[in-house]
Amino acid sequence: FDEAFAGRSAQALKMCAQLEIDSDPYLVMGAFVSQASKKLIMGSAKASRVIKILAKADLDMKSTNIDAWDILKMALLKMAQR
Repeated sequence: FDEAFAGRSAQALKMCAQLEIDSDPYLVMGAFVSQASKKLIMGSAKASRVIKILAKADLDMKSTNIDAWDILKMALLKMAQR
């Protein structure tokens, strides 16, 4: 999460691939939302945009047939671009 938040998409995707081996994507999403919430409380302007990205990704994870990890990776890329 922190790598994507800082705009380092390649490193974020690399770390995500490591998580993919033995983590549940829904728990990872929860951790991402928790981190974004902390940044929002700390006053980060970018955090509100990131929460919107994560909210859409969460909805997509629950309502589409796209692999949850692919949705998380797309969210990381969007976060890094902003």
